[in-house]
Amino acid sequence: MNKKLLVIFGSFVLLYAVVRTLTGHRSNCIAVDFHPFGEFFASGSLDTNLKIWDIRRKGCIHTYKGHTRGVNAVKFTPDGRWVVSGGEDNIIKLWDLTAGKLLHEFKIHEGQIQCIDFHPHEFLLASG
Repeated sequence: MNKKLLVIFGSFVLLYAVVRTLTGHRSNCIAVDFHPFGEFFASGSLDTNLKIWDIRRKGCIHTYKGHTRGVNAVKFTPDGRWVVSGGEDNIIKLWDLTAGKLLHEFKIHEGQIQCIDFHPHEFLLASG
């Protein structure tokens, strides 16, 4: 086993191997989230893009453009139909994964979006 990453949780030390490195963003990746069914993950970057990655295909399958500044937070809805992104432009965007388009923008913050999370059983979104 190629031991490249050391992760420490309290008193537990776990050694992991780096499985794969994916490239595609033009700047630092700031946020990631796995799809609830595990086939995909989303990444947000300072390059203003939200990307969806297919774990099996080992590459980017869609790039969502619409933020005017970096994307700091990403989160899939619990049912896996949509993904939300929050950015340094103070906007939360709701994206439809099937149609590949923007569904709605929430312009309710006065500052950058730093975190997003969904309630696990109801369609409630928290952001900060």
